[in-house]
Amino acid sequence: MHFTGGGGGGGSSGGGATLSEMYQSARRMLLSARDGVARVERLASAPSSSSYSSAPHVGGVGDPAAAADEVRREVTQIRGMCAQMDRLWRSIPAKGQRDLWKRKVEQLSEERILEAKERTELFERANGESSHVLRIFDDEAQAMQSARSSSRMLEEAYDRGVAILHSMLTRGID
Repeated sequence: MHFTGGGGGGGSSGGGATLSEMYQSARRMLLSARDGVARVERLASAPSSSSYSSAPHVGGVGDPAAAADEVRREVTQIRGMCAQMDRLWRSIPAKGQRDLWKRKVEQLSEERILEAKERTELFERANGESSHVLRIFDDEAQAMQSARSSSRMLEEAYDRGVAILHSMLTRGID
């Protein structure tokens, strides 16, 4: 699919990447975030760095806080890419292709939520700050549910509008 983001999309990175390219990039970034979560877990459970505050080499490869920050950045980038792809798939004129991309983007968004949940659970175990971390995850999950609900409502309104216009068109021809 070579549908490019552009006109009116607002904030397309790279000046017109295709939806397919953005999707592939987001998938790669999601895999990298998963690897990062595993790396943070290994570093956090290592005997020499049992907590973030006692990590011996701050900012280094063995620093769980730096690795966690990188995962956080990747998840944030994935969130932004999902938002861009969500806008792009809605602009695809062919319904079959639009539905396909809608499912792909929703699946990627759900995987990002799962990644954020795993990261939250990891931070909870590593830091013991369960209430604050869980509140962050709950807020993100609520925002995702709200976005899905809004997306569904917009899709229904769009379909109704198309049906009304089609009905008006066919009446005018008769």
